[in-house]
Amino acid sequence: MEYRGINFVSGNESVTDDMLKAVVASQKMREWCDAQVDEGVVDTTRVTIHNVKFFGPVLPEKLGFVMLEGNAREISTGDKVMATCAFVRGGSVSVFVRARVVATNGAIVGDYGVFTEQIRYPMGKKLIESCAGCVDAQTGDIKGVAMTELQEELGIIVNTEDVHDLGSIIPSGGGTYENINLYYLCITLTEEEFQDKLTKSFGVGDEKIRLKFTPFDQMDAFLDTIGDVKAECSWRRMQNKSLV
Repeated sequence: MEYRGINFVSGNESVTDDMLKAVVASQKMREWCDAQVDEGVVDTTRVTIHNVKFFGPVLPEKLGFVMLEGNAREISTGDKVMATCAFVRGGSVSVFVRARVVATNGAIVGDYGVFTEQIRYPMGKKLIESCAGCVDAQTGDIKGVAMTELQEELGIIVNTEDVHDLGSIIPSGGGTYENINLYYLCITLTEEEFQDKLTKSFGVGDEKIRLKFTPFDQMDAFLDTIGDVKAECSWRRMQNKSLV
């Protein structure tokens, strides 16, 4: 199978012909191929698919993760590119949420950063992070996904106009194909809503997500402890844009 001059082959029996066809037809993989070709830096002629994870049936729009290895050369020199293993997961979004808690008289009685805590299996533990999720594999929608994640993980509904774009980051370009689109949102909670979110769990299906509220004036020290690159980068860009 071929797309934009790149030939795709299965690396083992677990990657069936149907899987390979769905991978090559997916928007996620075609986006990766377009980047390989359009950047004009490397010439990739062959890609071996070693493993694939679909979120449901074997369909292009259900493609989740792909482990692949390419055969490529640097265009300017003709030299073989040596490190060509890649984990393709596509785009994702992250929203740094600030919550101001107001009393019945309108006075601000709390100012917090809102983070999620949930088990992250690859790390073998619970992580505290800014709200995040994968971009829709079929539509490529970014801001709409941010809205959905805010509702699912934080239980809040907002207008897209309220979310500030902070640009994107590449978290691990040496092994993973993923762009994380960063956003900032400031919300207002009543004291009752604040107490309610402290005790509830959020998420979809079997997800068990708890919210962590950190005082805004302690944010630098807090970010030093959690190690979340999404939150770190968002915090710096929020400061650069005078949003905080």
